[in-house]
Amino acid sequence: MGNWQSTFWGLKQLPRELTAFEIEAFFTFTVAERQMIEDRRRPTLKLGLALQIGFLRMSGRLLDAVPMVPPALWRHLGTQFAIAAPDLASLRALYRRAPAKHSPRQIEELLERIETPYELGLQCHLVDVPDDLLRRYARRLANRPPSAGRLIREPVRTIEAAYFLRYCPLIGTDRVLLMVRRRMADLRRRATKDANQVLIHWADLYRELLASIGALASDTAVAYGEIRGRLRSLVAEHSSKNAVAMTPCQRHGLGNGA
Repeated sequence: MGNWQSTFWGLKQLPRELTAFEIEAFFTFTVAERQMIEDRRRPTLKLGLALQIGFLRMSGRLLDAVPMVPPALWRHLGTQFAIAAPDLASLRALYRRAPAKHSPRQIEELLERIETPYELGLQCHLVDVPDDLLRRYARRLANRPPSAGRLIREPVRTIEAAYFLRYCPLIGTDRVLLMVRRRMADLRRRATKDANQVLIHWADLYRELLASIGALASDTAVAYGEIRGRLRSLVAEHSSKNAVAMTPCQRHGLGNGA
């Protein structure tokens, strides 16, 4: 086993971050392994078994259903077995179908947590250290029980602490950006749905108005002098319907009403 692989030996849960190289090394399967995994019927069972085999290869242990699973790892497994990658963060969530969390309050809480590291100026230190090295030392400290910290000799303990503090604002910022992107996607999806409903309703009103005008024009029993009055009635009737269909912004002149 290479020195870089020994970093993961004995881990009880997945690291919070995995590089593309590490995902490729541990979670890419042979033909025989893929055949065994494909024998499972449900997609969730295939992904779960593939995750367990890869983690066993990486750490020598089995993974329980609690730890977080990096989205990039889900996508890698889904590509291998032609399964849509779940937009989920944990193995437990895969079976419970829990929704991703990115509410405004949760985004605000994460921003508050990363505010302190930036106020301390941690982002100005160790700027020349490669990200992979920062991640490796930070993961060692994060995955180790606090009681075991006093057993780590210097200067390794100080280096790990420094790299961990430097890594915190980086990973925190990445998570905020991901949560904001998901939140924006939700808002865009909802806005598109509401806008389409409004457009469909306006199209129905327009067709109804045209049909009423066409019927009035074709009605030979209506005297010419009465047509103007009937048109006023149609306009008033459809104006009231339009007012009901308008959004609050349109009612207050904040939209173009189209």
